[in-house]
Order: sequence, then structure tokens, then C-alpha cells
Amino acid sequence: MYQSSDKIVFGDVNLSEASVRTGPNGGALGPGQGGWPTVRYFNKETGYDGAPYEKKTSKAMCDELGDIEYMKAYIEDVSNPCSPSNPENCSEKEQKYIKKWSVKLDKVESQISRLEKNASETNDTGITSVGREAN
Repeated sequence: MYQSSDKIVFGDVNLSEASVRTGPNGGALGPGQGGWPTVRYFNKETGYDGAPYEKKTSKAMCDELGDIEYMKAYIEDVSNPCSPSNPENCSEKEQKYIKKWSVKLDKVESQISRLEKNASETNDTGITSVGREAN
């Protein structure tokens, strides 16, 4: 799912072979705290020491993040992806695209409203106001 992303990378540290307890800036990494596996994320806000994953359910960590929807939501939450509500994390090309479609959004929404209104104006014979048979 994220293998083509240059902004999202997964790593694995086997603590029985490499006992990593502190981050490069001296922050405690807390291996084993909060359940197994220990999951941390690293981004601009957390810096090199990262921050721990905060569980959302009472499930075991491996079960919670084994649910693709939880994993996907977690990744999107901590990675600050490019989006219309978060354009500062977008490339210049992506920002131009967002701006272009934001202007068109009002027109698209008015067309959707018009079509929904037409679809709901079906008379007793099953014929809509535009002269087509309703399904």
C-alpha cells in the first residue's frame, strides 16, 4: 500500500540482537512499553527520538495494528499526508492541483445537487422530470 511512497518507511529492530534503549537525541525509546510489538513513529514533529503509538482499543497491539483500517488510519494520522486541508505537506504540483479543483468544487457540488433533485422528482408512472424511466 505504501511501498511506492518516498515519505513513508517501515523499519524493524530485533531487540534481542540490538538493544536500543535511547534515541539519537537521548530520549527514552521505551521498548516493550505498551505491549508487543513496540511501535514508534518518526516525523518532523517528533524528531529523531520519535514518539510511541497510542493504542485506540483494548486489543493487543499486534491485533489492533493487524486491522488494516487501524494501521492505515495510524499511518495517515502521523505522516501528515498531502491533502486539501493540509496543503503545506504537498509538493508544488500537488498544491496547484488542489487549488485548481478547489475552485471547481462549487460547480461540481451544484451539479450534484441539481442531479439529485432531478432524480427525486419521479412521478407515479416512473418517469422523471427529464423524461427518462426511473430504475
